[in-house]
Amino acid sequence: MEVRHDGDCYRREVRAGVVVIVGAVAVATSAAADPPKPTRTSMPHPRPARAPGYDVAGVNASCERCHADIASEWRASLHRASATDPVYQRAHAREPLAFCASCHAPEGDARAAIGVACVTCHVPDAAVLAVPTAPSNGTHVAAPRAAPHAVMRDARFATPEACAACHEFRFPTAPSDSAWPSDFMQSTVHEHARSRSAATSCASCHMPRVADARGGHASHAFAASRDETSVRAAVTVAASRPSRARVRIVLTPRAVGHAFPTGDLFRRLAVSAEARDARGQLRVRDEAFLARHAPQQPRAPGLPKDDRVAIDGSSSTVWLDVAGAADGDTIAWRVVYQRVEHLTSTNDRDAVVEGEIVVASGTLEPR
Repeated sequence: MEVRHDGDCYRREVRAGVVVIVGAVAVATSAAADPPKPTRTSMPHPRPARAPGYDVAGVNASCERCHADIASEWRASLHRASATDPVYQRAHAREPLAFCASCHAPEGDARAAIGVACVTCHVPDAAVLAVPTAPSNGTHVAAPRAAPHAVMRDARFATPEACAACHEFRFPTAPSDSAWPSDFMQSTVHEHARSRSAATSCASCHMPRVADARGGHASHAFAASRDETSVRAAVTVAASRPSRARVRIVLTPRAVGHAFPTGDLFRRLAVSAEARDARGQLRVRDEAFLARHAPQQPRAPGLPKDDRVAIDGSSSTVWLDVAGAADGDTIAWRVVYQRVEHLTSTNDRDAVVEGEIVVASGTLEPR
């Protein structure tokens, strides 16, 4: 398998049968490179803890009353279920870290059921944060007269900076000002900045415009890793069988503005091929996982650290071995996007997968 390296390496320990990420370490790479600049957000951002008397639910309900279409989308989204989602709850029970709850339950444990709400992103202070409605010479423009509340319009709210607080973050053990890739549990914003889509906002793909009675709005359904259409559109896949014993899978990025898959360490592509005889009996199977891998031994040279589909537009090639196949066998292949709940050992195959989407599949006829 052709593997690209970006210097990511994390130390894993097996605790009670569950692999736990316990730290981040810098890894020497074959080519020296300057680390990326750390993400620094200067725009207003939600505060993890509000004043005890702040009526989060009441303020959020007032948002919903005036923006019913948007509220309906949000209520069905993963933002709304960020703290109540059973997968998150099981993961947080294993590792009850405050830094997880700061994004999954940003309004505090007592208000966790509200998830990432309207107020979380739009009401960091007294005014409602929004994007400009017209070009401006400065950062802010005046609020529309019809608004029933104060509005602070900030052009940065339409950029990746608005998403960075929760969609790019370091391990809790990493220095808070570190810029090294190995210190980031999620590096989506850096990936986007280095991609061919750097000039395109996150919202362009994840919050596309939809029609409404007011002339349209950005969708608050937040299409992401559970949206089959978006996942399948991210790459094109071509499969071939150059010889009896080998299968070649080529993945080329298409509609994606970051590495694929992105997110935390538990998002991956499972690429497989299996040979079956004329009766349909399995003869041999091979599988590879494209992900940000976390080797058990830190600083080990030559280990694959990141073999996801690249952000520079180049293709990733996966070679699978079906040496036990006979000339007349049919090869079935699949590329599957997997959301891993947790690993039970340092072997990638020993994983509890909580959900998956088949990106592409097919058969290769006998040679």
